[in-house]
Amino acid sequence: MVVLLILVLSCLIFRGLGSAGIPAFANWQASARHALSLMLVFTGISHFTFMKDDFVRICAKKIQLHSEDLRAAEELGLRIMRSL
Repeated sequence: MVVLLILVLSCLIFRGLGSAGIPAFANWQASARHALSLMLVFTGISHFTFMKDDFVRICAKKIQLHSEDLRAAEELGLRIMRSL
């Protein structure tokens, strides 16, 4: 939820800066592009810091993988690559 708030609020702030005369945020597309970049930076920082557990909790349960799942996927990938 926090990530969505960052996206929406930063887009509105960037658009307000564009209305104030800053050319980098002159239209909605440019503001949305910068807001998306900020959101991705935020999620990247939270992924590689002490906030990793919080980051995992905001992900959907269906895409959360455990180490056993990752090892099984790695083994399957290696078997496929060896068979080629």
